[in-house]
Amino acid sequence: MERIKITKETLLNNGFKEIYKEELWKNAYKDFYGVDDFFVAELWTEDESPIKIDMRYKITNNGTDWNMHIDNEDCETIGSADIDYVDQFNKMMEIFESNYELKP
Repeated sequence: MERIKITKETLLNNGFKEIYKEELWKNAYKDFYGVDDFFVAELWTEDESPIKIDMRYKITNNGTDWNMHIDNEDCETIGSADIDYVDQFNKMMEIFESNYELKP
């Protein structure tokens, strides 16, 4: 199986909404993290117990492209992972018993 990398377009095509579009945020992330192409997107799943997923581009601890941050419906952190691939994202959804699936 060929692994498919997550892209900004993948997220937007799967219902994610870009957040923090303001130049203030972009400049802050550039100054603090050295990220020139700042991008953060979020999605609420439609599960019985919805979860909120934030995907941050290049803000990772292991050199991957994406930090995946997961909150419960009360916006309390329940998980996170630094990932690159669609199958990794979907494995996280499986772990958190969500019906949401990222399509390539």
